[in-house]
Amino acid sequence: MMKLMTRKTFPSHPVTLGFVTAAAIALHMFLRVVVDPRIKDGLSLQSDVVAILGIAFALFIYGLLIAAVVLLLRRKLFLSVCYLAACAAAYASTFAVASLNDNRLVFPSRSHREIADIYHRQDVDFDATNRTPHLVFLDDQCHPPGGCGCWVLMDPDHRSGVENELGGWRRPTIPIFPQNLLPVRFATVHVRVLDSSAYSVLGCGIDREPPWIPD
Repeated sequence: MMKLMTRKTFPSHPVTLGFVTAAAIALHMFLRVVVDPRIKDGLSLQSDVVAILGIAFALFIYGLLIAAVVLLLRRKLFLSVCYLAACAAAYASTFAVASLNDNRLVFPSRSHREIADIYHRQDVDFDATNRTPHLVFLDDQCHPPGGCGCWVLMDPDHRSGVENELGGWRRPTIPIFPQNLLPVRFATVHVRVLDSSAYSVLGCGIDREPPWIPD
């Protein structure tokens, strides 16, 4: 009788997991979307608390993944799937936060669209008659990620080798993106095709570990 009452009184494991995951996601999104942008002093106590809770949320995601693997090894398939679903939901929330905060390192397509608009409006002299591969600097008109700039690479004869740089954030390998020259240094680039003669380029002067990007 006592066991039966206990089962009716307390929620099941998957339900508890769902509530805990939802609460963690809600807190993470509130801190990153509402609180963090309002913190002006990066050395303040509030900033430290947000950073610590951000680390705790990342550990929470890894914990869910580890629990899912352990449960799978113990042949508790249903619980393993529940933990894996919770892990996926928590991880997906980080991209929702990036989108709401207009994080263009995670979503560079938004900056590329602005570069394309500038290029097609011809607001800048791109010198299409010059067949030599050359970069046209657009400053920060495309609202790039911090430490990055906006460029159009004109390469009508496809001699620069830029095709090797397509496909997401990467450390450049071709001479037209010098890695060790100042004041312009391309530590990482993100390149898109504009048309048969031009490419949209986001170039960052700081060395970043390229994240996984949903294009």
